[in-house]
Amino acid sequence: MHNPGVPDEIFHEELKKAYRTAREQPSGYYTLGFQPDYIEYLSGFFPNIRRKEGWNDRELAAACYSAYFRAWFQVPSAMLQKIAKQIPLFLFPRAGDFYSTARPIELDKLAASRWCLPPSQLSVEVQKIYQSYKESLERVEGDRPHPPGFPVLVRLAHLLALGTLWLQLAFFAAITIVWARPEGRPLRLAGLAILSVVAAAYGNALTIAIVNSLDVVRYRIGYAPGFLLGLAMIISYLLILVSEGFYRRKQIGELQFAEAKPAPTPD
Repeated sequence: MHNPGVPDEIFHEELKKAYRTAREQPSGYYTLGFQPDYIEYLSGFFPNIRRKEGWNDRELAAACYSAYFRAWFQVPSAMLQKIAKQIPLFLFPRAGDFYSTARPIELDKLAASRWCLPPSQLSVEVQKIYQSYKESLERVEGDRPHPPGFPVLVRLAHLLALGTLWLQLAFFAAITIVWARPEGRPLRLAGLAILSVVAAAYGNALTIAIVNSLDVVRYRIGYAPGFLLGLAMIISYLLILVSEGFYRRKQIGELQFAEAKPAPTPD
């Protein structure tokens, strides 16, 4: 009798078998290096474990959690490497993470691209439901007017994606100088406010990298609005610093000019 909810040799052997196949066809999860949807939906890992171990859903979930946390304790370097490999997807975002033009959905191509859920793997009843759903979506898609795209926004999203990392580096350098100099006191609170906004985006991205993968575009789009807000605040902050620097330099120049100007002599 196997201990319920405790990963054992059978559990790990089945998982290794599913993982080997998932690595051969990463299918969109190129940074992660394997296809997790295959393990969940097509490998038969979960039904096999239920049958061989005699576990219910709660016990199977407990075994998965146990295996996950054990990996953190036993091979933390591999788990950290998994996260580190995804960081470039956040530091160097794609323009489509911020904005993309509207385009019609070609459902047949979309379904064919999802190799982990081919119609041949579905039961006859589910295939009928699947086909009916596709047809209803095609009717809705055909009747719905598509909003026009905005090429200017596409270009801005591209430029912003290229400058995202440099904007953040410039901001952290600027706020360091602000906190290091007494004259920067009035701008410290604004810097902290911006930090709180971008920290939320950092935490969101880090959570996704830990529990899933930033390879999934919809996850990156999920934190993009808050990230855009933070970047807009950073740009405003840097512009204020630059304008203040010019103003301060102008004041110093006027003061030096006034001091250098000879005083009028009495008649």
